[in-house]
Amino acid sequence: RMVSASSRGNALGRWFMGVVVPEGEGEMLDFFLTNGKTGSELKEDRPTASKASMGSVRPGSSGRGDGGLVYTLPVAASFKLSWGAIRGAEPRYMLVSDIDGTMIGEHGDPSQYASSRRFREYWENGPALAGSLLVYNTGRSMGQVREMLKNVPDVATPDAMIVAVGTKVFLNMDE
Repeated sequence: RMVSASSRGNALGRWFMGVVVPEGEGEMLDFFLTNGKTGSELKEDRPTASKASMGSVRPGSSGRGDGGLVYTLPVAASFKLSWGAIRGAEPRYMLVSDIDGTMIGEHGDPSQYASSRRFREYWENGPALAGSLLVYNTGRSMGQVREMLKNVPDVATPDAMIVAVGTKVFLNMDE
């Protein structure tokens, strides 16, 4: 099951989160990333031996016959691939927050946006990669929230919205 991780991206395109369940005891997962293209447009993200971290790297095959290293998860557990290294994923949780005065600070004050950017970077590089959920709870309408997210820089994209003083819940920002 692959799920797009909304506002997170990498050099190969968008980040995706996947759930892979081992079929048998002792089964290991070997993988590498590609941009989904073929032929001369194919780009790969493979580990280097120095970035093995918690996981290990082993020779593999890209399907083009040239082999190469692959990421290997050592046990069935939650992991994330960050900066070329496999690391244990943090516990998942749900963070519910107001928007105004909390996530975006006071309107029109550019110094407030630095805090929004720091939170977004923290969220997208940690809890979101572990599968945590970000929910905004606001008295605004969904239309007002969409407009705000377009116009205010560096706000983390929520996974769900509670709007209109708790009377409407949206699990998909496109609804």
